[in-house]
Amino acid sequence: QADIVGEVANICIGNAATSLSLILNRPTNITTPRVEVLAEEASLSSDNHVLVKVPYTKGLDGTNLMVLDRHDALIIANRQGLSEQGISGMLRTSSGAGYELDICVVNDDLSALNELKQAGFTLLGADASGQDVRALAPKPEKFVLLMGAEDKGIGKKAMSKCDKIVAIKMKNNWDSLNVGVATAILFDRIKNG
Repeated sequence: QADIVGEVANICIGNAATSLSLILNRPTNITTPRVEVLAEEASLSSDNHVLVKVPYTKGLDGTNLMVLDRHDALIIANRQGLSEQGISGMLRTSSGAGYELDICVVNDDLSALNELKQAGFTLLGADASGQDVRALAPKPEKFVLLMGAEDKGIGKKAMSKCDKIVAIKMKNNWDSLNVGVATAILFDRIKNG
């Protein structure tokens, strides 16, 4: 069971680390999560580190903890004009943003895409071969963003139903982002330019 909890934590903290990499414009590495059972949360305090607590909001009771060296956290905060609390809040937000979205699960995704198209939605597929999302014009008022699995991408049949294929053009030889971070960036760029 500890391995499963560790993998869930890895996904959550991995999203925060990827956001941090984008802010710093350089890779950020994390270690494999270590699962510990603590008797009380007070034992998490530290003078030498900034502790970013990311509580689960659905499905589990507990907290993920991202530990940053205080010196590194201050460098990050200074570069971004943030306080320590600001950097902590930014990392918590990036790892928990998915809880703010309405998510729908369907049994027949291709039929659902057809129905959405008939209802006036623009279907946007995310793929590295697509056009830069910043060049998307006109911006669709109602849209569906299709994101594929990190290893396989969007299936060919679903991709063929898309009105446009969009991408995040990367710098510094980065070839991909995890799907959670890519989704957040694409949503932001589609809505805000």
